[in-house]
Amino acid sequence: MRNQFPISYFSPMPDALFPIPLFLISHFKKMQARFIHDGDAIDFLSASDIPAGNVVIKDKLVGITKLDIKANVLGALHVVGVYDIEKSNVAIPLGSNVYWDTTVKKAVIAATGNTLLGVAVQEATADDAVVRVRLG
Repeated sequence: MRNQFPISYFSPMPDALFPIPLFLISHFKKMQARFIHDGDAIDFLSASDIPAGNVVIKDKLVGITKLDIKANVLGALHVVGVYDIEKSNVAIPLGSNVYWDTTVKKAVIAATGNTLLGVAVQEATADDAVVRVRLG
């Protein structure tokens, strides 16, 4: 079934199931931003191998590898989610900001000199090996 509108009103494919009006196409060209994906994971390229389950810090970007990433091969860095992360021997209350100490490679609650991982979503005692953290 053909459209009831003049062909010039629609995109170049007038027989398409859902033709897009030209005025909308021109509107999209003027957009300042275009949605790509939800962003739970982002493409990540590393110069060295990174095993699964590693915390990766790049400036203000914090992510965790779910799978091994080989050197110079595109992988995924997960930047959203809840993870059990190795921590130092301090108690971390529920709702506390949790930081990554790149020196000891563990989660800490001291902000100075460390990078924000996220928020503790479960209390962790000083004796616990991990803290449950919501990234972001």
